[in-house]
This record gives sequence, structure tokens and C-alpha cells, in this order.
Amino acid sequence: MVLGRETQRDYLEQFYNRSGSQLIVMYGAKGAGKTYLLKEFMKNRQCCYYQARSCSDKEQAYLWSRELNESGTEEKLKNPDYDAVAEYVIRKEDAADKLILVIDEFQHMVKNGRDFIQSMVKLLHHSWSKREVLIILCSSCIGWVENSMVTRMGEAAFEISGFLKLKELGFAELYRYFQDSFDVDECAGLYSVLGGNPGCWKWIDTSKSLKDNICELFLQQDGALERAAREQVESQLREANVYHTILAALAAGSQKLNDLYHDTGFSRAKISVYLKNLMELEIVEKIFSFDTEGRENTQKGVYRINNHLVRFYFRFLYPHLSALAILTPEEYYEKYVQSELPGYVAEFFGKICSQYLEQENQQGRLAADFVKSGEWVGKMGSLDFVAQDEAGYTIICGCSYEEPVMDYMKYAGYMECAKSAKLKPDEVYLFAREGFDEKICALANENERVHTIAWRNLYI
Repeated sequence: MVLGRETQRDYLEQFYNRSGSQLIVMYGAKGAGKTYLLKEFMKNRQCCYYQARSCSDKEQAYLWSRELNESGTEEKLKNPDYDAVAEYVIRKEDAADKLILVIDEFQHMVKNGRDFIQSMVKLLHHSWSKREVLIILCSSCIGWVENSMVTRMGEAAFEISGFLKLKELGFAELYRYFQDSFDVDECAGLYSVLGGNPGCWKWIDTSKSLKDNICELFLQQDGALERAAREQVESQLREANVYHTILAALAAGSQKLNDLYHDTGFSRAKISVYLKNLMELEIVEKIFSFDTEGRENTQKGVYRINNHLVRFYFRFLYPHLSALAILTPEEYYEKYVQSELPGYVAEFFGKICSQYLEQENQQGRLAADFVKSGEWVGKMGSLDFVAQDEAGYTIICGCSYEEPVMDYMKYAGYMECAKSAKLKPDEVYLFAREGFDEKICALANENERVHTIAWRNLYI
């Protein structure tokens, strides 16, 4: 079973079962589970997989041919170019079935010129064989695929049959993955730290507590996830010192351009350029408040770190690297992480609850079919989730994590936010970790359009 990727697996199957040759571009962040999905898809099928390197075309073709030569066939490639390798690949395997050809991190080959992509086009048009082939070009460079790839490929881009972007999985998938080892609160902690990229989940030792895993993977010298968090930024961006400064300010709570200007000392124009680059990599997001008539009461130009791993690193590790070097992981955790972690997890609770409502909507379990949704970020407070159908039927959602029981004042605050947003909610969803005070319970009993959901009960 490909956890949480059944739709994507079906998408690949559709192209495999089509007549004729096809070319798909599949992309997603490192750790999104691209390789695992491909391995499952290629099982018991004729396939060829190549992991591209950052090198010249000549070296690339040599490395690829050497891997093919190691397969044990009598025919050997000597001093090949991409055409020779492509012809060899299509003739090498039994032609009874469609061939699946996967080129991972293909951006390394396209960035050098168009020789590689022209060879792929020849494959599609049966230059060397009438055999059908499904070419899957895979990349972890999201920004490059979405902003630069088509220009680099030129007219060959018209040969692309489909795009498949692997987005992060949600909390529900993470809970299914870890439910036999961790309770729902520990899973919330894992989600806040790791996010929805299953490549990070594999590092978790399910025989240890959340604390012990953080100590081992982040707080040990050269811990696996500490290193992965740094590489998310440093491997794809130049001038790491500038990006580190901006990310540190964002993690410390500076979310607006003017605040970043004062905290970093960089010009607003410079910060805007670097934020744009971070957004292309989906490390940072710009928060667009749900559009309502109360636009004058919304916060505009708000940014936050979207990548969970990077956000955890810059919140808890980057500000105290000296202490990290001299304290034991346990000492560091107790001093800098333990007391702040519940508040950090709470920052993701609205996202978790919003995912739940989105899933309910997809299953047709809500009162209306909502066509637009998002969060509303106000100057005096926020709504974690707002959704409307085409007729304007509106639900709002408020989520409380740090206090296990939500009190009536919280509910009143959400209604004030709705008033500021000039929304008249038809339904209100309230999420709390464990329950609600008597006044909210009485309100929910009297008003069927107020829904109270004890979050823990959803995952028992």
C-alpha cells in the first residue's frame, strides 16, 4: 500500500494503460515519497531507472551507460551520447510490455542544454523502436519545474503528457502511519516537527518517545534531521547567510515586510526578492486571507515558514547553536525546547483541523459543497478556517490546543472575528483537544449549527 498516495498511483496507472508513448513530469520536495511511489509503481514491470548527477553531459552519459553495462548484457556501450544510451535502453529489455523509463533529478540533464530532452523526444516518436515507453522525469526542485523548466525545454515541452506534483501528506496520514506507537498528542508533535513528507518519518524510532527522537535526530551532533533541515536551504540557494537571517527573523515572529526590514537590516527590495525565492521552494508562504467584505480588518503582507522541518530548526536550534555544541541533547531539550514545544504544536492545530474539514467536504459530509476555503487573518484575531459554497453558505472554524478545554470566551472571540470579517456564518465548528466548558456545551445543544468536536475523540 502506498500510504496517502493512492490517487497519484492511479494517475500513473492511467498513463501506463494508455496506448502510445507518454512523457510525465513528476515533482515534489525532498522526502515527499517520490522514489517510494515509483518503486511501487514499477514492481513486476519492465523498467529502467537512472539517478541523474550534477555534471556535464559527457559525464552523465558515461555514468548512465556504465550502470547499464553493469546489468550483465553482452552488448556494451562505449563513449556514448544520450542518443546511444536511449537507443540501448529501448532495445535492451523484452519488448512485450510498455517500458517505464524513470530519470530522477532530471533537471541536472536539462540545465546543460537540450541534447537530453531531444533524445527523450526521439524515444517518444519511435526513432529506434516501435516499442511504447512511459517516460517519467522526476525532480525535487519545485521552483525550477514551475518557473524555469518549460523555457529550458523549448518546443520539447509540448511533448509533456501530464504533470504530477506530490504535495505534503496531511496529519491523518501521519497518524495512520504512527498510531500503533504514539498517541494522538505525540502524533501532533511529530506533525509539527516533521510535516507531511514521509521521507522524514522513516527516521523516527517508534520504540522511543517524541522527546528522545528530537534529542537523537536534531540535538545530537550532525543529527539526521538537523542536517536535512539545513540542506533544505543550503543545497538550493546561494548566499545562505542572507536566507538564514530572514528565516531566523520569521521564526522569531517577524512576519511582515516592515518587521523583517527592521530586524534584518536588509532593504525591503532585497527582502522581497529573497522571500520570492523561498516561496518558489515552498519553504516560506505568503498568507492570503480569505476574501471577505471586511478587507480593511485583515492583515496584509504576512509571511511564515511553511516547511515544518526548517521552521523547527530556525525556531529551536539556530538561535542557540553555541549551547547546542556544548550541552548534552537532554540538557538542551530541557532548557530550550520542552517548555516551548506545546505552543509550537498549537501553531499547527488550525492546519490539522482545517484538513479534517476539507476531507469531510470531499466526502460530502458537510451541509454544503464548498468551493473556496482558507484562513482569515485579522488585525485583532484570526479564524482558522472559512469556507463558502457557490451560493454563499458559510462555515467558520475556531481551534484551541494549548488549553485542553475551550471556554466560552474563545467562542466569543471567534464570533468577533467573524463580525470584523463581515461574515454571517451559517455554521460554526469548534475544535478543542479534550472538550468544552458548560456554556459552550449548552449553546451547542440549543443550536444545531454550532458543532463542538473534541479532537482526541476523532483519533480513538
